[in-house]
Amino acid sequence: MTRLADLDPIDQDIFSDLQQQVQQMTRAFIQMCLSAYLAKQTCKRSEWKAIEESLEWTAITATPYAKVGEFIVEIELNNLDLLDCNTIKALCCDRFKPILERLKSERLTVAEVRQEMAAINKSMKKEKRPQGILEWKRAKTGERSLIICVNDAEAGAEFEGRFKSSCLPLPWFLRRLLRQQPVQQDVTWQPASSESATQMLEELAPAEEIAEIEEKIRACYRTITEYATSTDPAEKMILSLAKEHKVRLQELLQSNSMSASPTLVSFGHGRFKDST
Repeated sequence: MTRLADLDPIDQDIFSDLQQQVQQMTRAFIQMCLSAYLAKQTCKRSEWKAIEESLEWTAITATPYAKVGEFIVEIELNNLDLLDCNTIKALCCDRFKPILERLKSERLTVAEVRQEMAAINKSMKKEKRPQGILEWKRAKTGERSLIICVNDAEAGAEFEGRFKSSCLPLPWFLRRLLRQQPVQQDVTWQPASSESATQMLEELAPAEEIAEIEEKIRACYRTITEYATSTDPAEKMILSLAKEHKVRLQELLQSNSMSASPTLVSFGHGRFKDST
């Protein structure tokens, strides 16, 4: 750190002048803030408004000065001489009250104040909780959403591609994926009993019906996409019929599928939320 004694005579004069000007500016700033605070406290609202208008201030301009005056009103002026205006303004908030208490009894430099401010800011920072792989969130309306996070952009892109090509609402698309049983390797085949076979056939029939309905919904989506911007009367009629048919099919599919809350899925940097 360069000391004043190490400077050339001309530099010493410049430094002395600058130091004196900084102290004068700091004192003038403090006096203005104290005056603004006292005026706001003692004047009637109409009088304070008149002061703001005469100075061409707005509330956004006047309030910060009065706030500084409120925080430093009990501090000796000499104890603030070593500080600059920006440091004083930054210091005047509730979190830095310990530093303001110290200034009531001792003088502090800009470096000392800034160092303590940085330490207080660091101590108040909370560690960010890592996001879980599966996390449920509840909206104000009471609906629950499931967030699934996988830090794999390739998996996210594959999921997005399959979802878009399915032309299905997201919950139904997910349920269809979940119904697909994984293939087990090295399993010895054994003929099923008649009771098991009957049960499998009973379960297979609804699944085939649902798959058929889903295929019809996809066909409706393709028709709607094809004629969405058409102005031809016949094609507009086809578009209208396709929309109505899609709604009926979705209601039918909903009645054949288990109910589920809308699901929010996140893969890497991608998020998908059903809004159908």
